Amino acid sequence: MTLRVVSFVASFVFHSYIFLVTFCVLQFSVQLPHLPYEVLCELVPGFKLTCAMSFFSLIVWVALYWQIAPILWELASLEGRPTQQARQPTKKPNPARASAASYSGRSLSFRRGFPVRSLSSNSTTHVNVHDSTEDPNPLFILGITEAEGCFDIPIMNSKTIKTGFSIVCRFRVSLNHKDSCLLYMLKVYFKCGNIGKVDKKGCLTWEVKDLKSIHSKITPFFLRNRVRDTMYLDFLSFVKGVEMVANKQHLTAEGVYSLRAIAQAMNTGRETPEGYRPEHTVPSSSNYIPLDPNDNSGFVTGDGCFSLIVKNDSPHFGRAYFAIDQATTNRPLLESMLPLLGLPGQTLRPNGPDNLRISTQNRATIIEVILPFFEKYPLYGAKRIALMKLTAVLGLIESSIPKDSKQLRWTPELKAKVKAIWSD
Repeated sequence: MTLRVVSFVASFVFHSYIFLVTFCVLQFSVQLPHLPYEVLCELVPGFKLTCAMSFFSLIVWVALYWQIAPILWELASLEGRPTQQARQPTKKPNPARASAASYSGRSLSFRRGFPVRSLSSNSTTHVNVHDSTEDPNPLFILGITEAEGCFDIPIMNSKTIKTGFSIVCRFRVSLNHKDSCLLYMLKVYFKCGNIGKVDKKGCLTWEVKDLKSIHSKITPFFLRNRVRDTMYLDFLSFVKGVEMVANKQHLTAEGVYSLRAIAQAMNTGRETPEGYRPEHTVPSSSNYIPLDPNDNSGFVTGDGCFSLIVKNDSPHFGRAYFAIDQATTNRPLLESMLPLLGLPGQTLRPNGPDNLRISTQNRATIIEVILPFFEKYPLYGAKRIALMKLTAVLGLIESSIPKDSKQLRWTPELKAKVKAIWSD
């Protein structure tokens, strides 16, 4: 890019000089009586050459524009993108980290025969979604929405609107700033919306508020790919609000009253009947839509958790943990995930007064069931990185168990390797 800019500047200076000479000659020419072209060529020295050079300079100017235009567009497109982190100083290699790196990019064959493969760059998708040339699965996006999305209708006071209220229909997804790549994936997929700044909780939000994008992109997508459980009621209320705003009813007092009632009954303000299930989630219904594995993968990307105990003084050092949390009102959604994940015998456990949890700490279950599922239906962002680390740790643990023993002996060296993998 630097060479192209230098060549452009040099060409600019040279052809500007030609234009200046041409201008001076032509100024002298117009002061003469209107004479034929052949006479002017004889009276004005270099007139013919100057005209030819002027025409040539015009062509070069057009060529230079096409040369510099891609650079200007590229610079303009960089605005708003996350800046790359500064290059870190070179560090001495860590033997423990080298051991961790040895597990990436190859299959792991364990003593007990658990067929776990490392989720490396050789897998079907990469950690950074910008590396993928394919669009994400729509059902994966549906899963992220069910986990971290929200349909709402904010109503704010306004002195410039006759009714005294400003009403917008908004769709948004909020994630930890470490998953900013997922929000950019959504923005690119839908070709609309804006991503705000990191808030006090360390979260980023992608939101769509302009009526045209919501009416032409957001609502059609979720009419084709239906959300489940109580969010479906919020979506139906959202669609009704969008139609009212599109018909200008929000500019009347009656419309404001109706929209306020709809907005107050959405999300946390909704009183959901106990045991409610949308018709498309009831297996006995003719409109039943089974839960798709990609939907489940997107949901875990938003609300799932992969963790590992790495406290040196803990009696459970090295214990892996997988969990999914959700509100009690969405019990049917969690229940439909159990057989899909290969955990049909498990039951949902309470996690506080208003939440339920799917969880397992069994190493064999994680290795035989959980890891293969997410290799077939991959995660993105920070959850994928955590899964890759957990895969490497489990491979190290299984390969460290002596053949003549069923118990693992935690040596300081082995603990250091596990901690290095997990903290990398």
